[in-house]
Amino acid sequence: MKTSLPCFCFGAACAFFLSQSPLWAEPFPKVLFEDDFSGTELGEKWGSWKSESIVRDGVMVGITPTEADHP
Repeated sequence: MKTSLPCFCFGAACAFFLSQSPLWAEPFPKVLFEDDFSGTELGEKWGSWKSESIVRDGVMVGITPTEADHP
């Protein structure tokens, strides 16, 4: 009997929160920067410091050389 009330409250709270729309349901109102990475090189807006980046299969991949002095 003592455990049924907390279980009921937990179930009711879960049902309530799952019925609400998520905080991220609306898109951001303004795009700050975008790139499609369709080529093999990074666009001119990209730069790097102590590392390199390449485009592989449409994804930007960061490469940190061992001599980059990162911990």
